[in-house]
Amino acid sequence: MSPLAALNMVLTFVLGIVPGTFFCVMAVGLGCMSLVSLVFPTFWGAPPSSALFALLVVPVAVMAVYGYIGLFYAAGDMVTPKVARWLLYGILATVFFVAILAREPEYFRPGAWSFFSSPAIVGGLHVARFLIRSRRRRASV
Repeated sequence: MSPLAALNMVLTFVLGIVPGTFFCVMAVGLGCMSLVSLVFPTFWGAPPSSALFALLVVPVAVMAVYGYIGLFYAAGDMVTPKVARWLLYGILATVFFVAILAREPEYFRPGAWSFFSSPAIVGGLHVARFLIRSRRRRASV
């Protein structure tokens, strides 16, 4: 393994997978709570308009899990078109959950942007690297 590949793996783990673990756990928890609120809307005492938010959270939670799995593939430098899509799903899920956390000032301090946005940045860099490599391969053929 080259030193550059090892650095890529370590940085993907530290800056992508570790904070991504937080988002994946939060996404699965919110997704489960959203399913429960869809089945029992009056049990929580929530207004019916919260069902629209719950319908949005469930697919975003699935996208977060795909993005998390994609980060593991990207750490091993195995980015294929399918993994690039998974990373894009993870970027969208991260943006969605950062928007949720930004509304809660006690959970989201101004200095926390680097921690909370790093999985999306790492995933975006891996997707950009994949696109550059695939363009070079097409140009050389």
